[in-house]
Amino acid sequence: FFFFTCAVLVNCGTQMKRSIPTLQRVILRHELLGSPDGKIVVFLHGLLGNKKNLRTLAKRIQKEHKHISPLLLDLRGHGQSPSREKGSSNAVTLNCCARDVIGTVQELGFRGETKSPAGIIGHSFGGRVALEYAKTLSFLQEETPGSFNE
Repeated sequence: FFFFTCAVLVNCGTQMKRSIPTLQRVILRHELLGSPDGKIVVFLHGLLGNKKNLRTLAKRIQKEHKHISPLLLDLRGHGQSPSREKGSSNAVTLNCCARDVIGTVQELGFRGETKSPAGIIGHSFGGRVALEYAKTLSFLQEETPGSFNE
């Protein structure tokens, strides 16, 4: 049984009016469960955790919803992801973490003019990153993400 303080965002902008510039500074370590052609749902762990923390939950959701392909990420400085971009001594902020998620999803080909993750699920600190992700995308797109009715 899991108790989560979390954010669950669904359909963070299926189609964009314009391209989002490449933002990644740190490519996050990741694990994709399922097909890259499925509906991608991003899972973000809590503080001091790693992508393995949400694997059981992701597999359970995938088992019940075959069209879902969970993408588990190690946030910056957690698990196998680097702690900061090379040569930088900048502090790590929520915005940095959200931009890492956006950049990694873009780099993996799961975000572009016609494709976007179907949702994002975050536990604790990952929930705060998920909210910052949505805020950052809204700012970059100049519109609020729509609803998920597919």
